Amino acid sequence: MYLIPIFIVAIIILLIIYIVVSNSSAKNQYGSEKSHYIDTHRKYGAELKGQIGEEYVISIINNFKYPNEYLLNDLIIPSLTDKTSQIDHLFINKNGIWVIETKNYSGRIYGMHDSANWTEVVEHNIIRYRRGIPRVIGKRHRKYSFRNPIKQNATHIYNLKKTFDLKGVDVKGLVVFSDADISGVSAQNVCNLNQMMNYLHNTDEGKLSEKQVKDFFDKFSSYKQNNDISLNTHIENIHKIQSEIASGICPRCGNQLRKINGKYGDFLGCTAYPKCKFKKKID
Repeated sequence: MYLIPIFIVAIIILLIIYIVVSNSSAKNQYGSEKSHYIDTHRKYGAELKGQIGEEYVISIINNFKYPNEYLLNDLIIPSLTDKTSQIDHLFINKNGIWVIETKNYSGRIYGMHDSANWTEVVEHNIIRYRRGIPRVIGKRHRKYSFRNPIKQNATHIYNLKKTFDLKGVDVKGLVVFSDADISGVSAQNVCNLNQMMNYLHNTDEGKLSEKQVKDFFDKFSSYKQNNDISLNTHIENIHKIQSEIASGICPRCGNQLRKINGKYGDFLGCTAYPKCKFKKKID
């Protein structure tokens, strides 16, 4: 006579266990209490998002460039510091040579022209689960630090000038954010996609003749077709540099690195300073 009540109680207990386990699993998956999902999604989604952002830049330039303006993408050249340097986009027109760095962040960006690092602030939903059903109960802001893209692009410009002996040639840098709020940025030559062509075309006087524009494009294109630095080699160099730094070795000169307490935070510096001025901020 007690079989039915015991059976019902067992079913209720199993349902309670199922709901608790489901809520716990859902919490861990979507990061309401932990950041694992957010960080994993950010890591593995960044590459695809970056490719999409670069395709936007390519599409806009190709659709709105004037005659005798040329675009070259993914140019890999030698670099004294990083072994190789990859330029996202190289645009040549009468205004000069433009080295374009594409950034694909989606939050609000804060940064100054001379800052070592900039900050991305992203808003995430805070989710709680009741009986397995998600419910948004608030907002959380997460901050991510990344290297100042102006300084990063300045390195590309330096390497480009060094590789092609561009002394006296007007080489400009432009940083384009494909999907971000840059109202918190205080720096020149930083824009969104809808402002990009205004930067590339905004000048009162041309600095290069049509022949010079075409000659530079042919020169860069020929280098890209004939040089033996592949994207795989570039990626291998990046991994090698990261491994050297992790082992305490300066990737520029091979001497030991040491931790230095700087005014704006700790960083790794080369023991061969001042001959070698390599340094890297400790995150």
